[in-house]
Amino acid sequence: MSSYVHTSSLEPEANFTYFVERGTRPNGRALPAVRPLSIEVRPLDKSDGLAGSAMATLGATRVLGTVSLQIGTPNVFAPREGDLLVKLSLAPFDGGPGGGGANAEQRQRAEEATVTGEAIQGCLLDAGSVGLEDLCIDE
Repeated sequence: MSSYVHTSSLEPEANFTYFVERGTRPNGRALPAVRPLSIEVRPLDKSDGLAGSAMATLGATRVLGTVSLQIGTPNVFAPREGDLLVKLSLAPFDGGPGGGGANAEQRQRAEEATVTGEAIQGCLLDAGSVGLEDLCIDE
């Protein structure tokens, strides 16, 4: 079923009310309907240098997460701490139809990925979900 927007997108509350009153979403799916969720563990081969990977699928949306490990020299100013780097890539990964030339949209997506990765990294560290001391193998 195709999307149908009753009112101008400049009237978000009226648009929202229109769909809530009809009990459907703009894509035609009923409001209480849920999309299928699946999680696949290790969809990528460990021989690619990855410590682990997972693919989560919610309806037509897919998210691939990977973890890799790298041993490095400790920071002189924080010898008891390891390091955490969150790198995010946003699809399409192939640069779209016709190849991989970096156009303005691709550069914007790359910048969004960098900023989002840095935000996720900050959240993990600020919440104490990952302790840099726990990432240190040896002093």
